Amino acid sequence: MGIFDRFREGVGAQRPAPLAGASDDDQAIARYRYMLKTAPPETIEQAHAEAFAKLTPEERRRVLQELSNEVP
Repeated sequence: MGIFDRFREGVGAQRPAPLAGASDDDQAIARYRYMLKTAPPETIEQAHAEAFAKLTPEERRRVLQELSNEVP
C-alpha cells in the first residue's frame, strides 16, 4: 500500500473531521487540503508521484494543461 492509498483511506492520527453529507470526492479533497497544510514536503512529493504514476498519458496532459492555465 502506497502513501497515496493510505491518504485516500484517511489513515492517520490527525485528520479533518468527516464532512456531514459530503460525497466521497469532497471528503478526499478535504483530506488532501489538510495534508497540504500539515504534511512534510517529502510526504506531499511522494503522494503526488504515486498519484501521477496512476494517470494515463491523456490524463497527465489534461492536468498539465489545467495547471498551465492557472500557474504563471
